[in-house]
Amino acid sequence: MTMLMFNTFLRTVVMVTNRKKFCKLLEHIRQMYEELMMERDAEICRIMEDHTAMVLKISKINLIMGMLTTVGFTVFPIISEEREFIFGIYVPYLKEYQSPWYEILLTGQSVLNLSAMCIFIAFTAMFISYFMFAIAISKVLQYKLSRTCTEVSSKIVERKIVECIKLHLRLISFIEQINELCGFIALMDFLLFVIVLCIMLLSFILVKTVTQKCIITVYITMVFTQAFLLYYFSNEVFYESLQISTAAYDINWFNYDVRTQVVLKLLLLRSQKPCAILIVKSYPVNLRRLQVLVKITYSVFTLLEKVYG
Repeated sequence: MTMLMFNTFLRTVVMVTNRKKFCKLLEHIRQMYEELMMERDAEICRIMEDHTAMVLKISKINLIMGMLTTVGFTVFPIISEEREFIFGIYVPYLKEYQSPWYEILLTGQSVLNLSAMCIFIAFTAMFISYFMFAIAISKVLQYKLSRTCTEVSSKIVERKIVECIKLHLRLISFIEQINELCGFIALMDFLLFVIVLCIMLLSFILVKTVTQKCIITVYITMVFTQAFLLYYFSNEVFYESLQISTAAYDINWFNYDVRTQVVLKLLLLRSQKPCAILIVKSYPVNLRRLQVLVKITYSVFTLLEKVYG
């Protein structure tokens, strides 16, 4: 409970203190989206619509998992034979299991649990939507570069490559804005992921009732799913942005004049350094990093099991 509330409080503070930057980022997304849709290209429209639909599906799945977790934690004290709290609680100089303190504290925990889940899930879904938009822009760039191969005129090819360079620079700026906003949160999630999973796995072993085990299982699944989605789509941002250089290299550059070749070379040089979501602007957020997290979690859990098991 403490870790969940701390994470929620941290995300709320980040949102409030950087609200203008978040608004600027959303405006950036709106402008880029409208400009791409105004091109009236069927393939570009399909790419943007497919990724929008994917974001909606993921948001619905996250919402369902959050609701199941919240309902499970809230219902458990009600159906329990003895008086139980959603999370263990101790208040000095207060008999928390006696009325009316038990009812007051249980209601407070229920409200805090619901609000924490709402913020936790929504924040994750928001950043996943940012990552999906970056992936969509990368695929649009790949499509535009592949379409350039069909052109014969060097001037037309040069103009299209310059357009791709401008869009690529906007993509880089977009990723830098994301890193500025979520770098510190990514670090805290990295640390809290290990702590929360270890505590919940240890709790799963120590609790005795099937109901408690089911609720903890749902919670562990929810936490791991949120982390997996963030790390997976961050990894996809890296991969798809790297594919831009591959699409640029596939252009038959030897068929065009020197000026066009120089412009293409500029795009190749920059796109070979892929965009990446970073932890405190240093370490990339990818599936390899998630693998390291799982290994650390297992090691710490094994140690805790020997001590408390």
